[in-house]
Amino acid sequence: KIKAALGSQYIPVIFLTGLTDEATLIKCLESGGDDFLPKPVDEIILQAKMKAHGRTRELNEQVRKKNDELVYLHNRLKQEHAMGEHVLSNAMKDSALDSPSINHFISPASLFNGDLLLAAPKPSGGLYVFLGDFTEHGVAASTGAIPVSQAFYAMTGKGLPLTEIARTLNNSLYKFLPDHMFCAATLLELNQAGDMAKLWMGGLPDGVVISTDAGLKGTITSQHMPLGILDGDEFEDELEFIKLADGDSIICYTDGITEGVNSKGEMFGEE
Repeated sequence: KIKAALGSQYIPVIFLTGLTDEATLIKCLESGGDDFLPKPVDEIILQAKMKAHGRTRELNEQVRKKNDELVYLHNRLKQEHAMGEHVLSNAMKDSALDSPSINHFISPASLFNGDLLLAAPKPSGGLYVFLGDFTEHGVAASTGAIPVSQAFYAMTGKGLPLTEIARTLNNSLYKFLPDHMFCAATLLELNQAGDMAKLWMGGLPDGVVISTDAGLKGTITSQHMPLGILDGDEFEDELEFIKLADGDSIICYTDGITEGVNSKGEMFGEE
């Protein structure tokens, strides 16, 4: 009853007993006792045992306090993850991901892993797409999604050139993010006819161009640093131009694909 009343606190119970049969001593320990001493009690041994159990109790208290801290931090982390997911959902709510030109897959995760996918129609016809992968996770990563999504929708709504969009996003993140954070990204602009794509890629794994008839047609390799690393004078905004035929697809992805695992626990890898 003493043990039950104290819950997780460790209070040692030492039996002082004149009984010496093994069954009784076992019952003392099984009922929650931590030690026993036969009568007549040797005071020196009793004091030594109390000190030994006192040290055990101090260690138990330290572990209990650390466990309480871990529970608190775990709950805080869950709140931050939920907040990150909320921010991400708001950032992506206006995204034109239902466009017939886009097929996309976003894997659900226990926390926001920093991946962001945005799409917007061009006022003159065509499509803009942004695929980003922020460093960090949870709230830290989701904070970068706010300036990116706002700037992306504002600029695409005006039909600005892809070079200007890339440069503006870089400048925004360069000023907004701390030094250790950046965003690997691909920006894509598809023309109205769907036969020409412009791309700016910085830091993401290689993309590919495939044909429904011929299969792999080419590889798109990142030519630039991720967004948010270089200042405006150092930033490179050169684009890659890809001519597309009917039925061609451009496939881009974050390292969540290459680092994903199959049913055997093996990473997919880039190949």
